[in-house]
Amino acid sequence: MTKHSASSPDFNLRVDENTLSCFLTPSRQDAKAGSQCAHRRTTFSGDPQTMGTILSFTEDCLPPEQEYESRDALFKAINDWAAHRGYAFTTGRSTVEKSGRQTITYTCDWSCRPPSSTRERQRKTTTRGTGCKFSVLAKESLDKSRWTLRHRPDTRLSLHNHPPSHHLSAHPIHRKLPEEDQTQLERLANAGIAPRHIRTYLRQYCNSAATQQDVYNCLAATRRKLCEGQTTIHALANQLDEEGFWSRMQFGSDGRVTAVLFAHPDSLTYLQAYPDILLLDCTYKTNKYGMPRDLEKDRGRQRDSAGSSFCRRAE
Repeated sequence: MTKHSASSPDFNLRVDENTLSCFLTPSRQDAKAGSQCAHRRTTFSGDPQTMGTILSFTEDCLPPEQEYESRDALFKAINDWAAHRGYAFTTGRSTVEKSGRQTITYTCDWSCRPPSSTRERQRKTTTRGTGCKFSVLAKESLDKSRWTLRHRPDTRLSLHNHPPSHHLSAHPIHRKLPEEDQTQLERLANAGIAPRHIRTYLRQYCNSAATQQDVYNCLAATRRKLCEGQTTIHALANQLDEEGFWSRMQFGSDGRVTAVLFAHPDSLTYLQAYPDILLLDCTYKTNKYGMPRDLEKDRGRQRDSAGSSFCRRAE
């Protein structure tokens, strides 16, 4: 490999598993471009989720101008295009003409401005925003049956002011789970699979870039949907009644639930048939409120059967 001395021209370095290449670019051109990064031709190899470190965008960074059957189809197409090139689109501003036709601006998802370094803020949070002005236009047809993608007339709005990302997980829109993956996630969660194992499954079998926090958020949304606007304890009580469970709840002086006792009807039948020995298994596992679970088992003639499950607040 050729060594570059301090007097050599500036160069951008791309490294991946298969190649090691240097792209020479004059320093004056980069200085003239100002804060806008230069768009030079590079190529991605392999899966975009494992793409190498690339310091500049490709010349075909802009999605092609064409028509789409719906707004959703257009948005999906431009993000599929952007995913292989290290960025993502998000919905910006929209305008409506007198005829009712819409024009939507889709911007780079790093378009938000970074917080001021001189302004004193209440919380020390960070943002991935760089104030990038890269954007495209989506125009609705007069008969509202088609959507057309158009590039911005100002060429400055066709340039990013940041390097491309190295992984799809850097963009929330690329981490969003499709409906079929969300359904599979709900099934795994209902089967008692741990969230970390669910994330591993999604990456291996669903080709998803979802992070662990995305899995937690999806599980939380699933629980909210199951509660149907009720509190968690109300949803539990209603579900036990709907599924025919025998249940009892204990309340404290402040009206809060301090214990829940429930049993499946078949378990009660088994308990009545073999009432001689009842085993109490105080497990070490607790929920997020610190409440442990006690499992009662009835000793039968041939095998054990769960008679009931008792949840109580930790002392």
